Amino acid sequence: MKRDMEDILLDLIDGDIDIDKAKEELLFLNSVMPSRLTVEQGHKGLLVGEFNEYIEIEEGEFTKVPVTWSNIKDIYKKIVAFHSA
Repeated sequence: MKRDMEDILLDLIDGDIDIDKAKEELLFLNSVMPSRLTVEQGHKGLLVGEFNEYIEIEEGEFTKVPVTWSNIKDIYKKIVAFHSA
């Protein structure tokens, strides 16, 4: 569900969110985000290697691996879809 400025301010007034959360949501609401990430715009170079996850290779033994570019793009698409719905 897309939240607009009125929703955020009403939640703040009602005490459902604090001022820091309201500021964060309003800042995001007013930001301009590209609809998708691309190599051409430099997003891949910026983000690949910045996020990691731990994969269990044996019971109790984990290894750190980078999140794939495909997964980063999928996560980003979900965020954009959520805020533009």
